[in-house]
Amino acid sequence: MRSFLLSKIIVPLHLAIIAAFLAWVQPGPENVASYLPIAFLALGFVAMMLLFPAAREGEGVEDARYRALCSIKRDYFFVFAILAVAFVLIQTLNGPRDLIYVRARRTWEYTSGIFKGFPSCLDMLLSIQALFTIIVVAPAVLAIRDSLGKKGRRLSIEFLLGVATLLGLYGLYSYAETPSTNTVGIRLPPPPSFATFATRTEAGAYFLMNACAAFGYLFMAMADDDGEGEGKWHIRFLFLSFLVSLVSTLFSLSCLSISVLAVALVILAAYTIVYVVKASLGELSIVTLAAIVIIGAVAGFLHFIAYPENRLHDCTEKIFNGPWQTKEEVAERTAMTDAAWQMFKDNSIGGVGTSCYGLEKGFPKYMRKENWSAVKDPDSRHWRCGNDFAQGLAERGSVGTILFLAPFVVMLVTSIVRIITLVRYGTKYKQGFKSTSASEADRIGLYDIMTPDALGLFFAAGCATGLSFFVPVFGSQLNILTWAVFLAVASMSLPKPNKSKRSRR
Repeated sequence: MRSFLLSKIIVPLHLAIIAAFLAWVQPGPENVASYLPIAFLALGFVAMMLLFPAAREGEGVEDARYRALCSIKRDYFFVFAILAVAFVLIQTLNGPRDLIYVRARRTWEYTSGIFKGFPSCLDMLLSIQALFTIIVVAPAVLAIRDSLGKKGRRLSIEFLLGVATLLGLYGLYSYAETPSTNTVGIRLPPPPSFATFATRTEAGAYFLMNACAAFGYLFMAMADDDGEGEGKWHIRFLFLSFLVSLVSTLFSLSCLSISVLAVALVILAAYTIVYVVKASLGELSIVTLAAIVIIGAVAGFLHFIAYPENRLHDCTEKIFNGPWQTKEEVAERTAMTDAAWQMFKDNSIGGVGTSCYGLEKGFPKYMRKENWSAVKDPDSRHWRCGNDFAQGLAERGSVGTILFLAPFVVMLVTSIVRIITLVRYGTKYKQGFKSTSASEADRIGLYDIMTPDALGLFFAAGCATGLSFFVPVFGSQLNILTWAVFLAVASMSLPKPNKSKRSRR
């Protein structure tokens, strides 16, 4: 009876969760309630992780669940997630602190938390948003690492690509409905946001990640196409997802995202062509390649010839002629970033609380007098500065930053070590074991290890990380979730070495 209810009810439940997620995903800290439906996605990942794990050969459902549960308990990511939850709870419950001006000393000072010496926050409601991030990201990464098989990881990526496709179509529709000129004919500035994202930079980084991921999966599907109907529909879906994500990145009008995407796609395309030739996977779909060329030609005609006076044209002119940010924007970003570093120096251990970034909550003490003129609107709430790394250190401190980033750093380092081990010691017959009888032609190369879909995921996570040092990227929980899932799937896509040189000794 229990298995019947789980198998029948869990599917419509997840569909309802996905629908709620798409309807309510509103990044930005203005309303805490808007984050609740995003946290519901954790139920789906928990179900995949504990109810429907990928079973090995000769393994029953109960045995697979028990194995997945034991593997999760031993995973270092699980330990870091528990510690991160405890840190955020202490930080949240030990606040909020107030920033007051002491006239006797003519300086701004913080009031102490309930428990001195422990992490505390400036805003309890906003600081608790970090829990939503952990609740969503931790089950997703654990499911990918310890429960899902190769097919399950691919379906997880395609689910996120489907979400990006729907959000991209909605954003493009909203962009088309937004007038570019007023009733008098005066040109209006571009909208500050795109789709459901709070800023254009967050939207540009999100669709950039999905475009890189869809590119790799599209060409792998084209190379593996068996000519059947299911394979063709799969290629069409990935092609639509790639096209929508690409166009959405362009129309987000984020100059830096557009530039990084162009470079990333050139590198991915060159690697994919060489990979297909070396791996001898067969002929790629000529129809799909022709469709990409035709669509690119049509887009170029519309952009440069038919409608040269458009917002995207202004954005590309900034990219080639520079600067892509005005002097006022650069000055404000510099002032905010400097204040964030000063905030971290005074709160280097526990930080001041996640997502409580604002002038009236923390910056009057750290904003230099000469920098106040660079802030356009000092009375409004400024949620993000121009450097997500500086902001993360200011809000979470060194302890919180280590708890949040250390698992992903270990994941990346492990992937690099795995690639080096396979290249040095692996052969096509024994991965990770240097066979004395193997010739140089039998040695494993980079193209035997890194498939285009895995490289696309690494590029997606890497590009978003690089962008976060210059523009706000990770203010959106959807960006954090997508970044974490892409990096986790990419690291799990690499083959595991059987034995290294050190283990032989």
